[in-house]
Amino acid sequence: MYAKYPPHVPHRVFIGDDDAVVSAIGPRPREALRGTRLLGECASSTVRAMTAVGVRRLAIVSSALLFPEKGAFFTFFRWLLRHHVADLRDMERVVVESTLSFTIVRPPRLVHSRAEHYRAAKSALPGRSAMSFRAVAVAMLDALERPTEPREVIGLTRGSSAHASTRELIRTSA
Repeated sequence: MYAKYPPHVPHRVFIGDDDAVVSAIGPRPREALRGTRLLGECASSTVRAMTAVGVRRLAIVSSALLFPEKGAFFTFFRWLLRHHVADLRDMERVVVESTLSFTIVRPPRLVHSRAEHYRAAKSALPGRSAMSFRAVAVAMLDALERPTEPREVIGLTRGSSAHASTRELIRTSA
């Protein structure tokens, strides 16, 4: 299913009174193997709608596979998921070419867990540990709570309570 706004419904119905949009969509595993244009098309629809109603801030989930990591693991999964990786690149291109303020988060493999701790690094993968969907959500909300309006890519990985959150990372590196 592709997220296309019905032509007869104003964009404002979907996002008009919001300060930000969080996008955490993705294809089903089989679709990721075969290839879809879901992410690129949804990003395009989202950017158009946000621009139309004046919402400026976007947090969106991508994948750690887009970092230039080397090694057999990354090489194999980039090949296996090549169609999905192409769709992710298209999604990121749409977001980066927009005028929006954005945070693209690139987590590694996501797992079901109650853990909410994460580690973050600007434009880099801070580790290769699988992390929970819940921790990604926390990282995205932390990024949106910052008073600045960045245009950034943040790598995520599983963390512990001792590791810095995105909020702490941004404060210390600014």
